[in-house]
Amino acid sequence: MNIYDKLNELTYAIKESPEYRRYYAAAEKISQNETWQAMVKDFLSAQIQLSAMRFMGREPDDESIGNFNNLYASISAVREVNEFIMAQAAFSQVMTDITQAVSKAADTGFSFMDFDPSDMGFTQ
Repeated sequence: MNIYDKLNELTYAIKESPEYRRYYAAAEKISQNETWQAMVKDFLSAQIQLSAMRFMGREPDDESIGNFNNLYASISAVREVNEFIMAQAAFSQVMTDITQAVSKAADTGFSFMDFDPSDMGFTQ
């Protein structure tokens, strides 16, 4: 078995998946409208900011959450933008599942390779 042949099969399967096709079709629509592009960028930026805060162990304040919820409500009102966000979330889940499966395959099981974020100064 050639691992690179399997990688090519996986790449092909990803591109042919319903999740990718839906994501691509939605992205194609968004690419044709600058207003929709700006809405998507604003939403994804806000989403990343909230995630980064949580990753660093800080809960977002009520104002940040309220602003995010208002932004989500506004993009949900535009069918094409909402479809893109939903398609992206579904495709991201597929990619997360694939990444986790590959990571498990690469796990040696040796405890000296375990990573503790507090070793690098990350605290909750």
